[in-house]
Amino acid sequence: MIDIYVERCKDGEYWKREGYDTPEEIRSFLVDRVDRKQEFYLTPDEAVDMGFMDAVLGNAEFETITSLRHTE
Repeated sequence: MIDIYVERCKDGEYWKREGYDTPEEIRSFLVDRVDRKQEFYLTPDEAVDMGFMDAVLGNAEFETITSLRHTE
């Protein structure tokens, strides 16, 4: 599961800003959090910043469900 999180999060702005340059560094951070055996919570905006989510419904650029749909 950690590998899935790393793959999903590796492009998050948080990791770049905090100096996590490789997927291995992100993985180490996440494993450390899991190994503490305590829950940690993220706000919706933090989850987007870390790359766990694409967007928050209701924010300026995604005001409606229709605006979240990807069209190609």
